[in-house]
Amino acid sequence: MTDLDPRDRAIRAVAADRYDEAADRYTESAHARLAGTAGRADAPFPDSKRVGRPLANLALAALCYRLAGRDDRARWRAAEGIAIAGDA
Repeated sequence: MTDLDPRDRAIRAVAADRYDEAADRYTESAHARLAGTAGRADAPFPDSKRVGRPLANLALAALCYRLAGRDDRARWRAAEGIAIAGDA
């Protein structure tokens, strides 16, 4: 399963009801895209159009953490998304 990107691994984890793992993979995917390491060599914030998928992944991570009973981590992911959206 290592040939899959983090978002694909997150989807598989959700399908298997492994919400903690899914949240971690969605977070990993968001951070990789924001850092420019998710198959792109361009800058992380060239314009606000490039933050949509990372924000969606952070929202999905927050949801998965909530489903896993990790409310503290869910709040942190939501706050992280709010901060990134405000900066974009």
